[in-house]
Amino acid sequence: YPPFASTWLVSLGFGEPLGIAYVAAALEQSGRHQVDILDGVGTVKSLSNVEVGQLNWIGVTHDEVMQRMADLEFDVIGISMSRTSAIDPLTETLIRRIKTAYPDVPVIAGGPEASHFWHRYIQNPDIDYIVIGEGEKTMVDLLDALEGRGSVADVKGIAWRGDDGKAVKTPDQDIVDIDSIPWPARHLLPLRSYIDNRPSTDVPAATILTSRACPFSCAFCSTIHIWGRKWRGRSAVDVVDEMEFLVRTYGVKEIRIQDDNFCVDRKRVHRICDLILERGLDIRLHVDPGVMSMLADRDLLTKLRRVGMVSLNMQLETGCEKTQAYVNKKIDLDHMRAMVRCSHELGMAVTTNIILGFPYETKADMEESVRTAIEIGFDNIGFNWLDPRENTRVWHDFIAAGIFGADDHIQVPVPTLYCSADEVRAMRVWAIEEFERNKSAPALGKTVILAGEDIRHEDTHCYTIRIEGSGVVADCSDLPWRSPARLYENDRLLGPAHAQHVYIRT
Repeated sequence: YPPFASTWLVSLGFGEPLGIAYVAAALEQSGRHQVDILDGVGTVKSLSNVEVGQLNWIGVTHDEVMQRMADLEFDVIGISMSRTSAIDPLTETLIRRIKTAYPDVPVIAGGPEASHFWHRYIQNPDIDYIVIGEGEKTMVDLLDALEGRGSVADVKGIAWRGDDGKAVKTPDQDIVDIDSIPWPARHLLPLRSYIDNRPSTDVPAATILTSRACPFSCAFCSTIHIWGRKWRGRSAVDVVDEMEFLVRTYGVKEIRIQDDNFCVDRKRVHRICDLILERGLDIRLHVDPGVMSMLADRDLLTKLRRVGMVSLNMQLETGCEKTQAYVNKKIDLDHMRAMVRCSHELGMAVTTNIILGFPYETKADMEESVRTAIEIGFDNIGFNWLDPRENTRVWHDFIAAGIFGADDHIQVPVPTLYCSADEVRAMRVWAIEEFERNKSAPALGKTVILAGEDIRHEDTHCYTIRIEGSGVVADCSDLPWRSPARLYENDRLLGPAHAQHVYIRT
């Protein structure tokens, strides 16, 4: 039940809760358990302002949850706790109401937030068990034990309170063969609410997970506490089978991949793309968490473009070389520039994210980071404050520097060793304004209309136009008459304000 989100997240829309749908599918596959999902977001699309700081209330209210639960029969209650659902005490208020109404029914918490802060949440007397990390096998084993088929103490990957009230944690769950896990139980979700109502796209869209974990070790990343360090990719055939199921069954036109690191195995990505083409799936593809530039090359980007990728997020996080070394980001800025340029030539928009406020960052470091990102030529940049997650390296470094304590409630933005919280906050405002100023550079003041015979048709359905004698190159992809194109001059990307004066006849 994730009822809270920022207004910015609301504007992007929500994807299906794949985590609980995967757990539900595993329980159904066992043949020993029946499952219902009460999806607090997908059931009702609404937005209400409540007194929870910067957050907004999304979906059903606590009263509606209690009313709907009264119509169900159940022996166990599971609650998936996301980052935004657990950021405010109101979520634990709901758990208190549930436990008061059903005191003899075990309450099991899981999800990213419960896994990450299990040692805190297990102190809540209204939570009986916490499933830590991947939940499919663990949840089946735990419910079997609660029904008398085994001992709870033998279930891996859980925490509970012992007779003395102290937390007990079992060893981590064994890594499960990812291809043995059934597809998410989407039939238990109000799926059309997600497919047809996603503000970030104009076509029916669904989300999919093709791999788990990330083999890299960025100082700010906490996914290791959910997925572990070992990257595991589903087989290309299984991935495309699920894509085809979504297309044929629900009329999906866009697949949004949620992997932390989709391109770790480039041969697998090529095979996925080949199968999409072989099966004639007419879709758009998007990798929401982004693509690492170091894993990209022209062949890979060309293949992704052929299967319908029209935009991608290329993960930069920081453009300051000193901060890159600290964060352990393996980025070759020249290669990233080349990959952004290549993406533009193929007709794909490229976005990135910049994180501001690492422990050792100065104002000059943050300015360098922002200016580098702008210079690279991204079509859009999201500027975010660092949110230190517990047990990440940045979290430990903040504590070592005396900026906050291990038990403190962290309020972002966090001050650095050299900047106050207000200064970090102001840097984000400056970064956004700086990006907008660069996008609004003076236009060329020249409209160019080219006839079809002047256009060179690439295999990728991208059109590259060279304006003789001017050093200017415009490119577009599958764009209708009088659509804007990107414009380059001497290999430098000109801003969208330039591009709006260039039109292509195809």
